[in-house]
Amino acid sequence: MFTRLLSSLPPPFLFTLLVFVAAAVVLFLVGLLSSVDSLCVELLSGGGRGFDPSPAVTRAITNVVCTLVFSATYRHGDAELQEVIRYNDGIVQTIAGGGLVDIYPWMKVFPNTSLRKLKDCINVRDRLLTRKLEEHKASLSDGDPRDLLDALLKGQADRSPGSEDEQITDDHVLMTAAEAFGAGVETTSTTLLWILAYLLHHPEVQGRVQEELDEQVGGGRAGSASDRGRLPYLDCVINEGMRIRPVSPVLIPHTAMTHSSIGGHSVSRGTRVLVNMWSIHHDPRHWDKPDLFNPGRFLDDQGQRVTPSCFLPFGAGPRVCVGESLARLELFLFLSSLLQRMSFRQPDGAPPPNLQGRLGVVLQPLPYKVVITPRAGWEGGAK
Repeated sequence: MFTRLLSSLPPPFLFTLLVFVAAAVVLFLVGLLSSVDSLCVELLSGGGRGFDPSPAVTRAITNVVCTLVFSATYRHGDAELQEVIRYNDGIVQTIAGGGLVDIYPWMKVFPNTSLRKLKDCINVRDRLLTRKLEEHKASLSDGDPRDLLDALLKGQADRSPGSEDEQITDDHVLMTAAEAFGAGVETTSTTLLWILAYLLHHPEVQGRVQEELDEQVGGGRAGSASDRGRLPYLDCVINEGMRIRPVSPVLIPHTAMTHSSIGGHSVSRGTRVLVNMWSIHHDPRHWDKPDLFNPGRFLDDQGQRVTPSCFLPFGAGPRVCVGESLARLELFLFLSSLLQRMSFRQPDGAPPPNLQGRLGVVLQPLPYKVVITPRAGWEGGAK
């Protein structure tokens, strides 16, 4: 989640943050389980009408990240939550639009509506995070960190004396917190929406997942993280969703640190390298019928999960996404809970979702509508 920023942080600060990430599952689950229940209740309140699930999914995922970053859990319609969603969406949409200023930075001196909107959204973000940071400074204790901001402040306070490079500024803290929203909201919500879109195209896959949930979890209780090992097909559906529609078809640019070669091609030190994840995940040499949504490709002949070496949704090597375990857990709990409690279908007479998508900062599905019906015993959305 924070890979780009982590690489430039001072070692004591980096160690404290990585310790927090390793221990974050408990904190993460608190906000996650609450958001899962809230999302289920909201979706089931649709009353059998067709509606776009995207706003509700985005709110739920945003709430999870707010809990992880600064221990705030919001109710639907809360003004501060809406502020977070608006500025995050504004940043994503303006960056996605691109422009000549991305190629010719000197053009920023000329009037630019998109650039002005981006700056306005960043100012709103920074004001909110600065306010949260000051609140955390005032209430910081010697106990375990309550959230990411606490962990970052403890890293700032525990830094070892040394050179200028080891000084940890408030900017380090604020930008790491900001990156949690930039990397943790749009990616997860987009992946979940892609999977739901493909389930509308493949109701037999939805049915098989629900059969697995009925057999392994039942309807008497909500699913939990401990059920993951008993739900291999659901895990394969998540993997196939990340394979067939990678959130970032082209990964964040990296720079070659040494002279090297790839596939016989020389790569000089300092060369900008972009990884084409779309090509990796759709290469017919490694994937049978790569354009077909087939979760079964992640199961072997004995029904056990397999992970092909060419499946790299979170990158690879030392720059692999540090938030992978949390993202996988989040996707599992949201999707397992949704399919345990409700069924999805397209509205009568409506075409199935368009699967081409819209490329921006991430590859987003085009808006689509769903009709949701509760499964037996889950009419209220939660228990």
